[in-house]
Amino acid sequence: MGTVFKYVVDTALCSVANELCQHCERPELPVYGYRGTVVDPQLAANVELAQAEPEVFYLCADCIQGGNVVRSNRHDVEQTVQRLATDPARAWQAFNQLPGIPLFLQGCFD
Repeated sequence: MGTVFKYVVDTALCSVANELCQHCERPELPVYGYRGTVVDPQLAANVELAQAEPEVFYLCADCIQGGNVVRSNRHDVEQTVQRLATDPARAWQAFNQLPGIPLFLQGCFD
């Protein structure tokens, strides 16, 4: 579907301005909202920070897809994966490789 993220069309992506990827710290890359945790702090650009505070909120596409972070909000889709995924491990891997998606309220809150 998309060139940056497999399951997200490029025109739907919205990078976050004035933020740095909290994993690789490369300033030239666009970053996206991502609520997650660093798996192996030794692979982060700032090892000490990743050990002390493994929670991340902004990542570049390379780090989101790199496999060293997992999303913290698994509970949001837990029942869907359990009920519908033919391969739950693969579904979780794909979920971890997606950027955060903005909340769109509907109904009387819209």
